[in-house]
Amino acid sequence: MSSPEQPVQQDYCPDPARYGRPMRPLERSRPEVPVERLLEATAPEPQYPFDDETDMSVGGGLAELTDWVFDKIEWILS
Repeated sequence: MSSPEQPVQQDYCPDPARYGRPMRPLERSRPEVPVERLLEATAPEPQYPFDDETDMSVGGGLAELTDWVFDKIEWILS
């Protein structure tokens, strides 16, 4: 909550002579986290090793049934 001495509208300037005056460039801020640390944290991970052969289907029974139905529909329409 602001006090009466500090108005809420800080960007309001009652003096029209101050409008359009050039502003000096702002000083560059320093990052809170160094760039080197960000690059280290976002480095790609090594690939996960997968087995060459699997003994389980990825989709399960419902996916296989859906594939079978689509194959039959495609066979009928062709």
